[in-house]
Amino acid sequence: MSSSPKSAYKSKTRNELRALAQHILQKFPARRRNFAIDIEGIIEDFDLELIFRSMRGIPVEAYVARATQYIVVNQDYTYLHERYRFTLAEELAHRVLEFNLLAPQKPQKAPRRTEELTDTEYRAIERDAKSLAAEILQPENLYRERFAFHQTRLRNEGLTHPDTLLKETVRAIARDFRVSVRSAGYRSSVLRFITRRRFDLLFPLMF
Repeated sequence: MSSSPKSAYKSKTRNELRALAQHILQKFPARRRNFAIDIEGIIEDFDLELIFRSMRGIPVEAYVARATQYIVVNQDYTYLHERYRFTLAEELAHRVLEFNLLAPQKPQKAPRRTEELTDTEYRAIERDAKSLAAEILQPENLYRERFAFHQTRLRNEGLTHPDTLLKETVRAIARDFRVSVRSAGYRSSVLRFITRRRFDLLFPLMF
């Protein structure tokens, strides 16, 4: 019986993704504006190039091109600035996770083409890329600091209702990191400030 092909991608733990994000942020310490990460600057520092194209009718926000030094961005989505920033971070994450971008030697190609990955591998890559993007744009230690700061500030301003306090805290954090409120809310659930059920109730997905 022939053995199955070696896995092209191994799912990362949260600790591994956090360490990757810390490495990236430490590698480019100047790429921060107050609390917001300059994701476009980091992409430039990786010698990657953004190409903007109109993809009318194609529900794809961005992708790593076959010539992997390019990230192709659907310009029809760039007007949603916070979402655009997350899209860039996610595509950078794909580039890091799939092509060994942080290796000291010349980056290697993925061991198998994306279309040859198993469904399980593909889902793992997508999940890890989103998680790594969140770790880059909203670093855990800094997120925790800002959460505590804004909660204290808002309580001192007279906000006492738990749901209102939480929503205003998350909105303030979203402004700090220049991410969407839902993204900042989801991050609070990952860091266990709130339950996933409470996140879904307070920060519903808007279509």
